[in-house]
Amino acid sequence: MDAKRQGEAASSRYTIHALVKALDLLEVLAQKGSLTLTELCRELGQPKSSVFRHLATLEMCGYVRHSPDSETYRLGTKLIELGNAVKAQFDVHEEAVPFMRQLQEAFSETVNLAILEEGKVVYLDILEGTQPIRMAARPGRRDFVHSTAIGKVILAHSAETVVDAIIDQHGLPALTPQTITTADELKAALSLVCTQGYAVDNLENEDGVCCVGAPIFNHHGEAIAAISISGPASRFSAARIEALGNELKRAAQSISERLGFRSENATDVRRERPNPRGRSR
Repeated sequence: MDAKRQGEAASSRYTIHALVKALDLLEVLAQKGSLTLTELCRELGQPKSSVFRHLATLEMCGYVRHSPDSETYRLGTKLIELGNAVKAQFDVHEEAVPFMRQLQEAFSETVNLAILEEGKVVYLDILEGTQPIRMAARPGRRDFVHSTAIGKVILAHSAETVVDAIIDQHGLPALTPQTITTADELKAALSLVCTQGYAVDNLENEDGVCCVGAPIFNHHGEAIAAISISGPASRFSAARIEALGNELKRAAQSISERLGFRSENATDVRRERPNPRGRSR
């Protein structure tokens, strides 16, 4: 459990600590894949007897699978049902998927749909590209906003107070040599994003990976999600990035209109930001 959640659990009289520990177990399996009982105990810092009881209960309910041959545990298929149920509750997912498929077919690259939650990018759906070498995360994965095209394009259409709050909450860690690491740089990049209508992650989140993203707006004119196309940087020339950006903008506009967005009703919540200097984002 992270320190923040540990503190919240300890301070709340309504928290069921055994349930929090079981959820921590699921999160570890999601991050690590299959683990033995001993490995899980080490990761969680909990005694074997406690972890084993949690595993037995989760396995009985379908949330965990046990492999007798390797004596390892992994996530169960019940979580797929829950994940699909969560996705179905997002109107944006239902409206976005047909356009995501069109983009996947047109460019043969991986297409992503994500939202902003608790100051980080959360992927709702990912359609893998058909190229021999392709980039793909997994639904549910979280990424920083300052290093991703999806994160930057949502931030670009958010109030300055939201941008500052996320910087305060998560910082601007350097994930690669190209990552933006200062607030001034980030705000300059966001200004450029607003001008061109799409954002670019140019080797900023992962070495060798490039991504282009465009915003999706709701009927209030708020950027509630974004779609992006990602792939090896070797396939993302300046000309192709521009072509991808323009197609993503068209697709995102169509999705936004299906969600009730009308450009005349859009509210510009952005504040004045520094002009970008020397970096193409």
